[in-house]
Amino acid sequence: MKKLFLLFLIVPMILVSCSSSDVFLIADFESETISGWETTGDFSNKIFNKSFLPHYVKGFLGKGLIDTGFEKPDKKGTLVSPEFTITKKYINFLVTGNNTYNAERDCNVRLIIDGKVAKYAPPTRYPVVEWGAMEVSEFIGKKGRFEIYDMSKKYFILIDQIYQSDTLALGVDRMASIVDKKYLILPVTKGGNQNRFRLRKNGDLDEQFVIEMGDGEPDYWAFKDLSNFQGKEIELFSYSPNVNNTFNKIILSDNVPGEDRYYKEKERPQFHFTSKTGFINDPNGLVYSNGVWNLMYQHNPYGIIGSLKHWGHATSKDLIHWTENPSSISPDDLGSNHSGGAVVDFNNSAGLQTSDYKTLIAFWTCAGHFTTPSSRFQQCISYSTNDGKTWQKYSGNPIITHIVGRNRDPNVIWHEEAQKWIMSLFLDNQEFAIFNSKNLLDWKLTDRIKMPANDCPDLFQLNLDGDPNNRKWIFWGGNGNYVVGSFDGEKFDIEGEAHRTHFGTYHAAMTYNNAPDNRIVQIGWLNTQKTSKPTTNFNQQLSISNEILLKTTPKGYAALYSYPIKELEKLREKSFQEKNISLGKKIYKPDFKAELIDLNLIANVNRGGLLTINIRGEKILYDRDKNKVFYNGHGVELITQEDTQEFRILVDRASVEIFCNGGEKALFESVVVDPNKKFIEFSTNEIKSKIKQLNIYSLKSAWK
Repeated sequence: MKKLFLLFLIVPMILVSCSSSDVFLIADFESETISGWETTGDFSNKIFNKSFLPHYVKGFLGKGLIDTGFEKPDKKGTLVSPEFTITKKYINFLVTGNNTYNAERDCNVRLIIDGKVAKYAPPTRYPVVEWGAMEVSEFIGKKGRFEIYDMSKKYFILIDQIYQSDTLALGVDRMASIVDKKYLILPVTKGGNQNRFRLRKNGDLDEQFVIEMGDGEPDYWAFKDLSNFQGKEIELFSYSPNVNNTFNKIILSDNVPGEDRYYKEKERPQFHFTSKTGFINDPNGLVYSNGVWNLMYQHNPYGIIGSLKHWGHATSKDLIHWTENPSSISPDDLGSNHSGGAVVDFNNSAGLQTSDYKTLIAFWTCAGHFTTPSSRFQQCISYSTNDGKTWQKYSGNPIITHIVGRNRDPNVIWHEEAQKWIMSLFLDNQEFAIFNSKNLLDWKLTDRIKMPANDCPDLFQLNLDGDPNNRKWIFWGGNGNYVVGSFDGEKFDIEGEAHRTHFGTYHAAMTYNNAPDNRIVQIGWLNTQKTSKPTTNFNQQLSISNEILLKTTPKGYAALYSYPIKELEKLREKSFQEKNISLGKKIYKPDFKAELIDLNLIANVNRGGLLTINIRGEKILYDRDKNKVFYNGHGVELITQEDTQEFRILVDRASVEIFCNGGEKALFESVVVDPNKKFIEFSTNEIKSKIKQLNIYSLKSAWK
């Protein structure tokens, strides 16, 4: 292992004099009042002495600062500076407070130009005090005002030392090294202070990230793969004005401490995708190319919290066995890398192809709210000219600038009839936009549609009932709601009302682009945030891959049907089959025990009947009269209302997935299954119900 060269440099621009050529002071709050500032609401021009802060809130300078509600966060109002001329590239400031996803609307600091919000930044992660910034070079020469805006009843801002400079303010901890090892190794303390860092290679920003750090031995070690950086200089900077005692534990190494335990942890899912370390959520950039399924996903590789998002990247030949690769996209000054899709640019529409490989292009939201300097949400691309092995960001980013609110999650497909590329994009308040393009770089907005969803759109076409002469378009939202309709490459015409097939903790699902044999394969995020308590170095999982079909339901409307991909059968080992089992009012226990289970059941349940399926202590109930399946607090009404019902149930270490009647409804739940319970049993409340067909398979791990 190799320690990085560590530098402690005290930033010379603190409590600076206005005579410095690089600095223009806006406010340091060292007087008792805010001279010339306008205040509204619950705020006055009083400056708070920082002595009221707890001892662990460190880094504010001098004796004064602004507080919008540290002790009473229900205060609401604004503080606006006198007008000043913008003369420098950055507005820097020391800040902490409640970092909230909705800070743009209710709790932030702003640059006001001509009465409008030109830039904004959220508070950071209390109690960590950090240097925040806005990049304002586009406004040099204009007049502006700095506003501290808190209209929230739950959040607060503490802010100090607001000044203009051509230099981005950074903290005192810095490291530098020439890369001669495979990994950068970083200590993670779960529940520790969330510290923001900035990584450069050869003088250029490579990424920003947040990591939880604390005193003592770390809970585990995070890592960054530096295989593509060998021989290059890297520099690591902190945004904190305080010396971090764990900073000098960061090292270079050819090995990751604890990597021999990956995928052997007792709660690690065995046939669902999880990353080696870190937090994951939405699947992103699902694209098939040259026999390989590329799975990208929202990823914080530096901790089990959902912090600054990278795009993780894994590849598979069968959608079951995955190889994890270095991140394809990392956060930079444009923002955290939020969700989006990817395509194979088979006609070289963007003109980026440099070899025999067709260019892969990924579309993502640069969420500037979460990085420093802060900015609004915009749309960007990255591309690979070597079939996904390495990725680079497009020099012309962003390709679509901010439209409204938190516009995000661009997803792109090719429309054969229109001979154009189509992008679907979430705007705000259940509104989505559709764009088209000839070159994947310049986009024209052609339609806006409303549907009951708020993120992660998807747009795909399916044969209704397998008829290639009767094709329908599906517009999908991140919560699982979708509409069926027609689409000519510009306008989407909705037919009927929104429907839903997937229920439970299934969110932000996406289908594969360019899949072979016209398959529509979908993967979702199994959101475990409300149900799991991570005890290891990973957090969250993705669903099993599902094949999606469009069928006419027994009630006469077109709906999506979802069923596990056929490739899952590769993992089957031991099996159990039985037919025509009379249940009566007794409990039936098949002579079969397993940890990982794939169960197929056809049951006859008479009117008034209740069928209980107990798999390893997880009880699933089917109520014949209500025609509903109940599990883990969720109830799903089925379409087919007959005495005979079919269920396919998959059980992993941390999930239960239930597919009803060939996939007319699917219920996904993230639950930690009791490892000591391996039994299966069935029971009913009346004497005539029976099991017509039962097939149970144990599954082997996909990671072995």
